[in-house]
Amino acid sequence: MAQAPGETPGGWLSRHPKAGLAAAIALGLMVTVALRVGPSPAQGLTPTPVVLAVLNDPGSPALGDPSADVTIVLFTDYQCPICRGTDGALEAARRADPHVRVVYKD
Repeated sequence: MAQAPGETPGGWLSRHPKAGLAAAIALGLMVTVALRVGPSPAQGLTPTPVVLAVLNDPGSPALGDPSADVTIVLFTDYQCPICRGTDGALEAARRADPHVRVVYKD
């Protein structure tokens, strides 16, 4: 499965799509592990005033518990069909973990 001399990585990946998928899954798992090893609650992060303003903006639609463990702030365009395509993944994340909140920003 070595890359042929002079072949671009994209060419190799197009011939071996499962390898690209496996690499993406492995990267996702590494990020997940890295995030779970983050600071303990005693070392929690203190949000800046700007972050608090974004999270608590009454003009921004939000789904989920305001005191959720994780808040995803989604900067999106409500008219964009590609942006609307993320709705299913965000809803799945919220269903999988009730401690996830989504704040929409336009």
